[in-house]
Parts: sequence; structure tokens; C-alpha cells
Amino acid sequence: MAATVAEFLTDLTRAGKSANTVRAYRNDLRDFARFFTGPIDQITAGVLRQYLASVAGKAPATRARREAALASLLAWAYRAETITADPMTRLDRTRLPLSPPRPVPTEHIEAVLRAIPKTRDRDRLLFRLLYTTGMRVGEALAIEVDDLDLSRDDEHVTVLGKGGRRRTVLLDDSTLVALLRRYLTARGYRHGALFRAEKTTWAAHCGIPPSTSSGPNIARKPTSQPRSINSATPTPPNWSTPESRWKPSDAA
Repeated sequence: MAATVAEFLTDLTRAGKSANTVRAYRNDLRDFARFFTGPIDQITAGVLRQYLASVAGKAPATRARREAALASLLAWAYRAETITADPMTRLDRTRLPLSPPRPVPTEHIEAVLRAIPKTRDRDRLLFRLLYTTGMRVGEALAIEVDDLDLSRDDEHVTVLGKGGRRRTVLLDDSTLVALLRRYLTARGYRHGALFRAEKTTWAAHCGIPPSTSSGPNIARKPTSQPRSINSATPTPPNWSTPESRWKPSDAA
């Protein structure tokens, strides 16, 4: 049995398994090899039950790890035709209870928010939104202004999740709602993405290379100037009022 385990571990290393995985399998299979010293083709479901009964008093995670090591060994032996059947498939495996998610301590979140400059309102809003709602980063970045409803006492957002499924997320954190109102008022967004990339400078947009340490920028400026804002552009809604609500039907 010991020689078979050694050959199995060599194959694991050759296959590129991590050193930690090989080490864990070695320790678990060494324990089984002390319990059963015969050849691997004499391992039956009964032998496995006896061994697992001997470790029944150990923690569920330990039992599950021992079972995983044995299952890998026997599956490897079956593929190599060292054994004609895999006895591990006849046993029910230990199921580990799902651990509840561990939230990040509030003081850590507040420390991150304090570290974000107040001028970076987009970053502060995005981080607060992720923290208070628990939505995925991709879901937050996909939010459109039209997805928001900031009606008083019914603030919510429609989120596009996995599989193209939409769901409603309540915005019941007063700090988040206040940040959201200020952000929309300052940006004047009516439609489109809620979180947008920072705008480039006019010079960068026109392709003017930046100045270098070797001397001033002597590139000629383009003759055309940026278009002026049309005075007929409709005024964005005042997001700072509690009754603000923006829906696709409000489009100008």
C-alpha cells in the first residue's frame, strides 16, 4: 500500500499539483496506510467503512479531507486499471455545512471611505453602494440612470444580474441615498451609465501630446474648437429634492 501511495503522489507532482495539496494527501493517506497494509486491489467498501468509522470522532472538515484523499487515490488507480472497480463510489461522502459569509468589519469600511478623497464622489458612491447592498461589482457598474427610482421612502434600483435576470434592490441606507442625490445633481446625468469613466482633457481628446522634460510642447493646436453647449439643452432634474424620481418615461 505504501508503494502505491508513493507512486500516486509522484503522479500528482508530475501533474503540477501544488506542494500543499501533495503534502496534505501524503499525510492523510499515510494514516490510511497504517490502518490497511494490504494491496490496493483488496480495498473494498467494507474496508473503507471501517476506516472512516475509526475517524468518526474527528472534525467534519478532517473527515471530508480524508475521504477526498482516498477518493483521488482510488480514482487514479481505477484509471490506471490497477483496480477493476472504485469502491469509494459506493459510499456516501461527508457533507460540510455551508459557512455563512463573514462581513467586513464596519470600522474597516469606514476607514476605506475616509481614505477616498471627497472630490472622488464617483468612487465614494460606488464603494458605499457595494457595501450597503451587497451587489456584485459588475452589477453596480451596469446600472443605468433610468434604473433608479428615488421616490421618497421607496428608493430602489433595478439591477441586471447573472443570466440576464433583473431584480430590485432597496436603497434603504440614508447615507447612500444622500450620496446618490448629490452625485446625480453634480453630474447632471439624465440617461446612460451611472458610473462613467473620467473624461479626458480637451488636449488629450484632440491628440496633442503632453509636454516632456526635454522642452515645451510645440505641437500646433487644432484650428477647430470644441462645440459649445446648446442653450436649448433641457435642464436635468433636481436630484437633491426628496420627491425626485426619474424613469424612462421622463425622457425629454
